[in-house]
Amino acid sequence: MQTCRLGTASRSARVQPFVATSGNVRRSRPLTMRAKAVTYDLDPDNASILVCGGGGVALQVTRKLKDMGSWVWMMQRTDVRKAEIEKMMAFVPKGDALNKEDVQRVYDGERRTNPHAAGAAGKLKYVIIRPGGLVSEPATGAAILTEDAAAAGMIAREDVAALVIKALLSNKADNKVLSAIDPSKTPGPERVPFTI
Repeated sequence: MQTCRLGTASRSARVQPFVATSGNVRRSRPLTMRAKAVTYDLDPDNASILVCGGGGVALQVTRKLKDMGSWVWMMQRTDVRKAEIEKMMAFVPKGDALNKEDVQRVYDGERRTNPHAAGAAGKLKYVIIRPGGLVSEPATGAAILTEDAAAAGMIAREDVAALVIKALLSNKADNKVLSAIDPSKTPGPERVPFTI
């Protein structure tokens, strides 16, 4: 097996050769695990994404997207969280996501800085996630998205953020309105999960 040994100033770092002992050559053991590359329909690196939301889930989504290399605009009605959002290197335009003119203003401003933001067809792609009752508990990993608009129930904020990222980066969720629930916390009929 090859090793790299880092020494003090009097010794240099060098790669040690394979060692032969008693006529047997020591070989490296076979690789038992391989990292699986995550692929997305939309590459998050350098993607321009508008996140609308007051805090909680929206902050987690913004943080995750920034960690993935995205350009994020996080629209806020007030400046209460502006400093926290700017520390993540995200843009903080002031506006209300329910006001078409505010959303258009942010979209137009972003399009001027990035002419490819509109996509090939020139149409804005979106996905709306409607979470059930949000709880501040650790993620269960059992949460799902469904097209059932009547679906409601409890769900951890961390689970919602993870589902938002998956939906956002999948073409299958383009222009959809989806409900996010955690079946392990939600009694009632079984819901058909939306497959991303």
